[in-house]
Amino acid sequence: MTRTPTSRSPFTRTTVVVALASLLSLGASQALAQTTQEVEQQLQQAAPSAEQAAQQAAQITQQGAQQVEQAVQSNAAQAGQQAAQQNAPQAAQLSAIIQRATAPVSSQQATTALSSSGMDGLLQDLLKLPDLHWGSRYIDVLRPSTRISNGGVEASALPSASVDLNSVTFTGSDGKEVSLEQWQKNTATDGLVVLHRGQLVYERYDHGQTQQARHILWSATKSVAGLLTLDMIQAGQIDPSAPIAHYLPELKGSAWEDATVQQTLDMSTAVDYAEEPLANPGVVQYMFAGNILPSDQSYPGARTVVDFLKSLKKKGEHGQRFTYKSVDTEVIGLLLEKVTGKDFATLVSERLWKPMGAQQDATVLKDRTGVALKGSGMSSSLRDLARVGELVRLEGRFNGKQLLQPGTVAELKKGGDPAVFKAGRGNARDGSSYHDFWWIAQSQDGTLEARGLAGQHIYVDQANELVVAKFSADAKLNPTPSIDQNAFAAIANAVKGR
Repeated sequence: MTRTPTSRSPFTRTTVVVALASLLSLGASQALAQTTQEVEQQLQQAAPSAEQAAQQAAQITQQGAQQVEQAVQSNAAQAGQQAAQQNAPQAAQLSAIIQRATAPVSSQQATTALSSSGMDGLLQDLLKLPDLHWGSRYIDVLRPSTRISNGGVEASALPSASVDLNSVTFTGSDGKEVSLEQWQKNTATDGLVVLHRGQLVYERYDHGQTQQARHILWSATKSVAGLLTLDMIQAGQIDPSAPIAHYLPELKGSAWEDATVQQTLDMSTAVDYAEEPLANPGVVQYMFAGNILPSDQSYPGARTVVDFLKSLKKKGEHGQRFTYKSVDTEVIGLLLEKVTGKDFATLVSERLWKPMGAQQDATVLKDRTGVALKGSGMSSSLRDLARVGELVRLEGRFNGKQLLQPGTVAELKKGGDPAVFKAGRGNARDGSSYHDFWWIAQSQDGTLEARGLAGQHIYVDQANELVVAKFSADAKLNPTPSIDQNAFAAIANAVKGR
């Protein structure tokens, strides 16, 4: 398998942190005297990629070159601390973020987290300084990541046809009427985009999010990986009935040795791993292995995605019940890379981002060996997330071109086995399922949905020609989606008569 040079860049994390530190160490008359918003703007400009960050950090000013060099030699976090001592509040905030995001977790800390409900605290600490909204925008700067290029092409058009939706109301979780505007506040919404018949009818950003800024997708990343995999199945490049070990012999002896590709795509594999509830040792181990949570050399567990997958064993029989778990997506992601000989970032770029006409490069987090996190690691702009939804709504066509195999979306809409899904989720709606890493409301409203931690959504309603994309930073991390689905249905009712 080949990888792009950027996926193995040895200085991605270092140079990005140095770029951050340089902003903090240029002196009170420059970055330190600016507002938090202005510092954020410089930060956005200073870290478009690892290589560019290194260049721009040295070019910010001639006067700052010496401080940058000192930061490289001493420690970027220390440079941030020095800047913070100059009584700049924003410098103190950014210094704390750098410290939190780059400090390795000791063996003792890891043991404590693994023996308790440590996931919530560790992840919240990483993301919430100065708040969870900020962390959701900048996690791909604070942690190692690889760029997903849009090829520098002109962004595909999203014609505007504004509709006032703020006054739309629906029944909330407490049985009372709630407006769309209040729902966005209640769910810590960072951005909301609504497309109807391909037209941009509503767009709103809050909490510092902008049209251009990326935001972590968390598990909505899974749906991108699933779409690519299903498309390759439809093209005859992957056999869904084949065992995983046929494509990934390195997973012989693991839980997936005799699991089929389709069972893995539908999360009906029997793996001794739990992700619900969120705060459990398996999730913490996954975060350490994926390098979302940094660990030092004394950490006793797996420190790469592949090593972690190899360590997981079978428990029960495959194909009997749905169990939500990111590790299934990591397996499928490795399979994609093995079959194509290309890394995940390149695949998304070549098969989706470039032909779709994405307006911004996306990114994906990576582990210590450069392996992308297909289960949780993508960040993108909100409009580009909506473009993915529109591609699905139009059965794989976009801008008048067929980008996916003609049967890909048709197969997706068939859904998985509702009985298998209900066996794992007893409260599931009749007929609903999980298929190819998408949530399928098969017997109710016929909608397709991608979901991610803290309230990320792609909602596709073909019947009403609707796509909704949502960024959130909900501190509950794993909120119930029912209130969001009620909101999406209200939006559909509001626009379908226009």
